[in-house]
Amino acid sequence: MNATAATSYICGRYNVPAWVAWINIGIAGYAQEPLGKLFQVAKVTDERQTRVAYPGFRFSKLMPLTTLITREQPCNDYKTDTLYDMEGLAFAELASRFSCNELTFLFKVVSDTNAKQLRRIKPSYVEKLLAQNMRTIFLLVDEVKELVKEEKRRLDISNDVKVVLSKFHFSASRKFQLVQKYRRWKTAFPNTPFSKACAHAKSAGDVIHTLDEMLISAVFDRPSS
Repeated sequence: MNATAATSYICGRYNVPAWVAWINIGIAGYAQEPLGKLFQVAKVTDERQTRVAYPGFRFSKLMPLTTLITREQPCNDYKTDTLYDMEGLAFAELASRFSCNELTFLFKVVSDTNAKQLRRIKPSYVEKLLAQNMRTIFLLVDEVKELVKEEKRRLDISNDVKVVLSKFHFSASRKFQLVQKYRRWKTAFPNTPFSKACAHAKSAGDVIHTLDEMLISAVFDRPSS
């Protein structure tokens, strides 16, 4: 099963939420040794450079960044400072549909070079390459977990908001406004119950208007009327 098929299967099978990170750790060809060197892909393109993606938050303190070219067929001539594989671009394009682009990651281990071409790469060889990078990989996973927590908090909607959404009819645009304004309101009024703030609202428009008034009052540091 290739990376894109596996990604689609996981997302469909487990109903993955929007704040989950998608990580592809694989092998790639590179012009220079050492074999087993780990890179983060900062840019990935097809061989014609007609499609391009810039996946993931950068972890330049943990590893070097470079460009990846995804080809349809294996190649025998690697250009300097460029990785080569056959799946990275498709994975980046697909995974970023299920989550934000900053939580889509490509990490590649150098498996062969211009000087050491491999016609057939055995699973045991790949395991060996990954094993020598496990310490860094574990550090990466810990960093990604923190990003996931932040994204979950950003996307999380309180039960109070859900009650308001069920009580009044909100169009898609007004629902978006409500969520955005609620997050700003919660920052300005962390100790005020949302249900109390919207107690007198009789429509979705009233809710939005009430939030606007309270946010304005917070800016000018005066109580809302």
